[in-house]
Amino acid sequence: ERFNSYVTLKLQNVKSTTIQVKGSDPSWEQDFLFETMRLDTGLIIEVWNKGMLWDKLLGLHWLPLTKVQHSNKEGKGKWLPLDSELVITNGEVVGTRLATEHRILIDARFELPYGERVRAGVRTEQSSGALPPPPPTPSSPSTLLLHSSATSGTTTALNDLPESEAAELQDKLSVINSMMNQDSMSIKAIR
Repeated sequence: ERFNSYVTLKLQNVKSTTIQVKGSDPSWEQDFLFETMRLDTGLIIEVWNKGMLWDKLLGLHWLPLTKVQHSNKEGKGKWLPLDSELVITNGEVVGTRLATEHRILIDARFELPYGERVRAGVRTEQSSGALPPPPPTPSSPSTLLLHSSATSGTTTALNDLPESEAAELQDKLSVINSMMNQDSMSIKAIR
């Protein structure tokens, strides 16, 4: 199987994308930081396979921010199943459905400000890690650190072109697009 996959992360109106990685078990090893004041929403994680003409969604996962741990330490991550559809209620994403054979390993955590830990709901210098910090206030946004490591579980074959043919086709498409853009500009100039 040949994949050229990437991950798109969406939180509220912010979207971040990983680099593309080839192979059936890609590892992105990229960190993303999001700041948010709202913990009543979630992170949409999408895994895509880059195509010649269009990209194919391999799967997605909705991670509610209320399920994200608070820690300043990197964790081992958690394997999340990928589904094929978002579940939307009253215009808000509330989950995903229709499982795929894909999954992704994600280490997501809220980082506390430097040197601060939480103990019994009160900020102290001693770390217990047992209790989450108080929710952010308008003057103290939470930072979500996301580390995307790998995806696996692909079992269906894709009928991709060999790389040499794909590269040749991409070059031809680029030439055609360039010619179409020039024609379009010529027509606009005449009008």
